Amino acid sequence: MKISLHLHVESMFHPRLIDMFGPLRCAKVIKKHRGYLIETYEQIRELAGEPVTVNDYGDDLAYRRAIDAGHPGFSVLKGRKLHMNNGIRIISDPVGTDLSIHYLWDAMTLIFQTVEPGYIKQWILDNSDDFPHIVKMGSDEALHVEVAQARVSDIEVFDP
Repeated sequence: MKISLHLHVESMFHPRLIDMFGPLRCAKVIKKHRGYLIETYEQIRELAGEPVTVNDYGDDLAYRRAIDAGHPGFSVLKGRKLHMNNGIRIISDPVGTDLSIHYLWDAMTLIFQTVEPGYIKQWILDNSDDFPHIVKMGSDEALHVEVAQARVSDIEVFDP
């Protein structure tokens, strides 16, 4: 189910949250309470000029196998790398820090097909007024973005 022009509920939410609340309820809640997260995704997607992946769970079985194997951030299904826990996380599958902002619905880690995440990060820093909701960023092979309803200082940059 689409929640914006290019973003689907299944790409942003952990599959167990969708199972618990349903895709329609997830879509309504994120639009109402975290519209700025969706807006920021669309801005970055437009800047990249290509599809941008948040989560790609494949199926929940592949996800469980990755957790069981001790690799909570990614898995490989049929030769294709799956990206997991890059959007809205579920507290029953702890990944990252105990108080990860992903649990609070204010972060996403973006995977680009061909564009370098560092290029996008620098563009955003150079044009920060155009991205009023980004409060913190870091990049390596992906771009981690933390957002808020309104930024009150410069964008904080960190190295993951």
